[in-house]
Amino acid sequence: MNTAPVYIGLDVCQERLDAAVDGSEQTRTFTNDEPGIAELVKWCCCLAPARIALEATGKLEMQAVIALTSAGLPVIVRGHGISLPLDDAPSTHILKPEPDRFPGLAANELFCMALARAVGLNVADTEYRPIGDKPCILVQRYDRRTGEDGRTIRIHQEDFCQAMGFPPERKYQAEGGPTCRDCIALLREWSTAPVLDIPLFIRSLIFNVLIGNADAHGKNYSLLYSGGERRLSPLYDLVSTLAWPELSKTLAMKIGACESVEAFTIGDWKKMANKAGVGWPMMREEMAEISHVVMNELDAVQGRSGEYNTAMAERLHKTIGDRSAKMIEALAKQDL
Repeated sequence: MNTAPVYIGLDVCQERLDAAVDGSEQTRTFTNDEPGIAELVKWCCCLAPARIALEATGKLEMQAVIALTSAGLPVIVRGHGISLPLDDAPSTHILKPEPDRFPGLAANELFCMALARAVGLNVADTEYRPIGDKPCILVQRYDRRTGEDGRTIRIHQEDFCQAMGFPPERKYQAEGGPTCRDCIALLREWSTAPVLDIPLFIRSLIFNVLIGNADAHGKNYSLLYSGGERRLSPLYDLVSTLAWPELSKTLAMKIGACESVEAFTIGDWKKMANKAGVGWPMMREEMAEISHVVMNELDAVQGRSGEYNTAMAERLHKTIGDRSAKMIEALAKQDL
C-alpha cells in the first residue's frame, strides 16, 4: 500500500483550474466558477493531499482558496502566493474571509488590532487581504517559528479554557466558563513572568471595554510555551461587537458585578480588582492611561484603516472615542 504523501498543484487562469498530482500523471481540469470549484474540493478530499499549492495569478485563485479553507482555517503564505496545509504541514497564517452576515467585520478587526498595537498592546500581525470582492484579513500565526533549515516549526500554545480545563462550549462566564479572577489566577500561578503578564491581561480587559468588545472569552486568550517560558500570547480576535446592534451586549467575562459591555461604573472595576487580588491604584492608573492613549491614537488609526471601509472606520472612531471619554469622565468623578 502506497502511503507516500500526496501533493497537488493548481495552475490558475480566468476560465479554469488545472490540477496535477505531483510525481504522477494524474491531472484534472475544473472550471473556475462555483460548480467547478465545488468539484475541485470533492476531488481533493478524495485524494487527502498533504498540501495543495496554488499559483497566485491576479487574485483569480482566491475563490478556490475560500472554498478549500472556509472561514478561519489556516493557510500557508509564501510571498504573494497562498497554499493550503491539509495534512500535518504547519500553517503560517490564518485567512479569515468576512461573513456575509457581518458586513464590515474585516475592517472592524483590522481597525481594532491596529489601535491595540498603537496603544502598546502585543497583538498578532494582521493585514487586509481582499479576495476578489470578498473582504478578508490575513493573520500571521504567532505560534510558529522558522528553523535553521527554513522549515516552519510549531510552538506549543493553549488557550485559557484549555489551560484551566474548561471545555470549548464553556468559554463564556455565563455558561460556567472562566472569570477575570480565574484568568489572573492562572497567570499568577503558571506564567513564568506574572509580574509582566498580569498587567498585560488587565490592559486587554480595559481595551476590550473601550472598543465595545463583548466577546473576549476564555478562548480568546492564550499561553505560549517557548524557550522554557510560559507567557501570555499576543492578542487576537479584537473586534468592536457594538458595530452590530443585534449582537449580545453581555460581557464574556464580567467586570465585578457588571455583565454589560457598558462597564463604566468604577465600583465594578474596584470589585474585580479586589476579587482578583490586584491593587486598585495600579488598575486605576492603567484605566486612565489606556483611555487617554486610545483617544490620542484614534485619528491616526482611522487614517490608516479607513481606506478599507470608510463607514466602518468612522463608526468605530466615534464609538470608541465616546467610550474612552466616558471612562475618563467616570474616573475623574471617582477622584472627587
